[in-house]
Amino acid sequence: MIDSMDIYRALKETLEKQFNKKIKVQTKDIKNPRPPCFYIKPGNDNNSQTASDFETTDYLYLIIYISKTETLEDLLTVKEKLKRIFKMPLKVVSYDDPEDIMYVEIDSVDITINEDDYFLNASLTMQVIQPLDVERFESTNDAYMEDMELKTNFKV
Repeated sequence: MIDSMDIYRALKETLEKQFNKKIKVQTKDIKNPRPPCFYIKPGNDNNSQTASDFETTDYLYLIIYISKTETLEDLLTVKEKLKRIFKMPLKVVSYDDPEDIMYVEIDSVDITINEDDYFLNASLTMQVIQPLDVERFESTNDAYMEDMELKTNFKV
């Protein structure tokens, strides 16, 4: 199962990869930032049960970028790159089971620039739908598929 820490790690790895580790992603709180840097702040998760076998979780993450050069050009460059990066699905790997990989679509990206203090905020929302009981779901799904194959396997 994918959880909020898995998504956090995926966001961190994506930022590090796309910005060639030139811009650090701070993992501690942002009291003493060393610009240029990103800081990822998870928001509140919202869980709900869909049907009887699935759970839907809405995730919110805030990515803060603090500029070193303190120029509008720097902020706009980072803004455009973030918009391009998050158009693609986010590859999320479960820490508990590295075989469990999910590609999560970013539902919305809202980026605001603060020209006075030279930072930007990117607010990301995404929704993840997963089976509540993965093993039961897989065995039920396999049995269903076998049954469908038997029903559609006819001779002409």
